[in-house]
Amino acid sequence: MSNIDTITSLIEQGQVDPVKPLLATSPTTHDDNAIIMLLHASIESMNLDIMRYLLDTYKPNSKSPLFRDKVSLESVGHGKTEAFKILTVYHPSILTWHLSHFGDALGHAVLTDNFPLAHFILDEAGCDPNKSQLCYRPTIEHTAYWGEYEMMQLLLKHGARINGTKTLYEAMQSGSVDMLVTT
Repeated sequence: MSNIDTITSLIEQGQVDPVKPLLATSPTTHDDNAIIMLLHASIESMNLDIMRYLLDTYKPNSKSPLFRDKVSLESVGHGKTEAFKILTVYHPSILTWHLSHFGDALGHAVLTDNFPLAHFILDEAGCDPNKSQLCYRPTIEHTAYWGEYEMMQLLLKHGARINGTKTLYEAMQSGSVDMLVTT
């Protein structure tokens, strides 16, 4: 087993203490891609202490496609909101990065009905739902189409505009026009 495999295995097991000395003596610490893959493992296993340590100590290139594909996208998955919050401390612009053809972080949250992530992005980070897109369309349209009531209320609470979008049409198609009425 290589050094990187050993470190990855320890991260996945939730270990913290044995990882730091191994990293300190590992040649992989000079390899940004290796650090990014270790970050991915730490997010996947929700080993947030190691995630913070890697970000603090090695400061991987957040502009690299590998960072976007392995770190940013992993952090917007269900149950990963705490990891995403940590990433926003180190890289605040991740909130508005175009992560994939699905869109930015809010677009991914809406797509997967990941309410905790959407709540963080809108309530705590203060992002504008009108600037977010899902598959190059306003996130509110997708929410209306799938009849996601809780998500719709969150988007409307934060000023998502219906006017100028196909939201009403999508809500009619899904039989959930009542979701557009705010209380």
